[in-house]
Amino acid sequence: MSAEDFTVWRNIAVIPVVICLLQFLSITLCREWVKSDLRQKICEPVSVRWRPFTWWPVWGPAFRVVYKDAVGIVHAARCGVPAWHRPVVWREDEIVDVA
Repeated sequence: MSAEDFTVWRNIAVIPVVICLLQFLSITLCREWVKSDLRQKICEPVSVRWRPFTWWPVWGPAFRVVYKDAVGIVHAARCGVPAWHRPVVWREDEIVDVA
């Protein structure tokens, strides 16, 4: 393998790395949007987990969220960021524990 071949294959191998890095950063940004949405509703996020293999939302990440509301009640909810835009859509909110 010549030096030119090595350079070409190295550059081709960098493409998936860049794509994965951009995907990771966009999911991290959406996770921060979910936390920000909770703080605007005067809630404290306990954990925000990405759910990679979900059917909803079709285009955008989904999260499983555990949070405390203003009274101190712990909720478990599911939310998503459809089409990678800022409004977070909340689904399936249930009370887990009363503090």
